[in-house]
Order: sequence, then C-alpha cells, then structure tokens
Amino acid sequence: MKLIFFPLFFAFCRADIAQRLSALESKVEEVEIENSDFKNRLEEVKNENSDFKYQLEEVKHENSNFKNRLEEVKNENSDFKYQLEEVKNENSNFKNRLEEVKNENSDFKYQLEEVKNENQELKRKNEELSARTDKTEAEIDGLTNRAEDAENNIEILQDQTSNNTNEIISDISSLTSRTTTLEGKADQPDYYFKYQASS
Repeated sequence: MKLIFFPLFFAFCRADIAQRLSALESKVEEVEIENSDFKNRLEEVKNENSDFKYQLEEVKHENSNFKNRLEEVKNENSDFKYQLEEVKNENSNFKNRLEEVKNENSDFKYQLEEVKNENQELKRKNEELSARTDKTEAEIDGLTNRAEDAENNIEILQDQTSNNTNEIISDISSLTSRTTTLEGKADQPDYYFKYQASS
C-alpha cells in the first residue's frame, strides 16, 4: 500500500510543481515585460526630463533677455523723459519765436507799405525816363542818319583820295622818267655845250 501511495503522491506533487513552475514562469515573463515597459517608460521620463531641462534653460535665457530688455526700456524711458524736457523747452522757444515772428510780421507790413510807396515813386520816375528815352531815341535816329551821311561822304572822299593818289603816282612816275632821262643826258661830256642856254 505504501509503495502505491508514494508514487501517486510524488506524481501528484510533480504535477503541482509543474503547474506552479509554469505559473511562476508566466509571472516571470510578465515581470520581464513590465520591467521592459518600465525601462522604456524610464527612458521616456529621462528624455522628457532632458527636454524639460532644455526648456528650463530657454526660460532662463528668455528671462535674462527680458531683464536686459527691461533695463533697456528703463533707459529708453529715461531718455524719453529727457527728450520730453527738450521738447518742452523747444516748445517754449517756439512760442517765443512765434511772438518774434508776429512782431517781424508787423514790421514787414510797415516796410511793405513803404515799398508800395517807393514803387509808386519808381513808376512815376519810370514814366519820366520812358519819355526821355523816346526823346533820346529820336535824337539817336537823327545821329544815325547823320552818321550814315558821314559814311557816304567818307566813301566819296576815299574814292577821290584814291583817284588823286593814282594821279599823283602817275605824275611821280612821269617825273621819275623825265628825271632819269635828264640824268642820262647830264652824264654826257658835251651836255653843257649842247644844252647851254643862249646868251
């Protein structure tokens, strides 16, 4: 009886152990799968953490830029206040200049009246000069006519002078010829006896 019981007991234990071992292996596989999933998730968390650190650095950089920009805005605001004071001063100077321009405008109106009066006087003098100019032009026309007559007379005198010059040159040429002839005769030895004046 004992011999039959022990084999059955061991057979039953072996079957139970096999079931337990199979169940344990299944759990081990599940654990390994969960462990792999956990590792993957851990990598994802690390990547997310890295991204978060990068974004944090960007935020810090942007914050630094914002602080710098804030300082620039403060400086610009200070410059704006200074420029505003300058504009106020310029506005005050402009008002003063406007008053000066108004006074100058008043003086200009007075000077304009003087210019108008002077213009009337100049018109009157211009009319007088126009009348004198007309008279002068008439005198110029008379002088021009006299100058033309004088030019004509000069041309006539030039023609007469040319004719007289030609006649004088002809007379001089004739006298030169006669003188040459006489000189040739005078060189003859018997000239004195041949042409001696009768006593």
